[in-house]
Amino acid sequence: MAGDDESKSPKIVKGSETSKAATIWENSNHPLFLHHSDQPGAMLVSEPLAEDNYSTWAPSMMIALRIKNKTRFVDGTLKRPTTNAEERLQWDRCNTLVKTWLISAMSKNMSKSVIHCKEARDKATAMPESVAFSVEGLGRETSLTEKEAVDTSINSI
Repeated sequence: MAGDDESKSPKIVKGSETSKAATIWENSNHPLFLHHSDQPGAMLVSEPLAEDNYSTWAPSMMIALRIKNKTRFVDGTLKRPTTNAEERLQWDRCNTLVKTWLISAMSKNMSKSVIHCKEARDKATAMPESVAFSVEGLGRETSLTEKEAVDTSINSI
């Protein structure tokens, strides 16, 4: 799997209908799989994140990321591969896509504060002081508004 030392070369998927070798991320269940409908900037949630709607936005965003099989980019459990260049490029593509989804799902003011984050996980932890956004809290309701609370949740990740 991505980030594991064991994955030094792409694994071949047996039974591919094409003559070329298929990589593991061509399997729709793999987190590095990209479907043709996965477009940058796609709106995955109905309302962008604002200072007053975190408790409804977070579960909606988590559902959307779960459907796309991309939650591991936000929770940090899918590390960037270090040994396989092809897999690293695919991870970079997916990470960039998830970043565009997160930015598109935020108000303009909030997206300004996270646009320069390198990884999708960083975007999830770099929210403005007015909104506590902990990766662990993405799936549950949270309403922390003080800077100390945000710092505590970010540091605990």
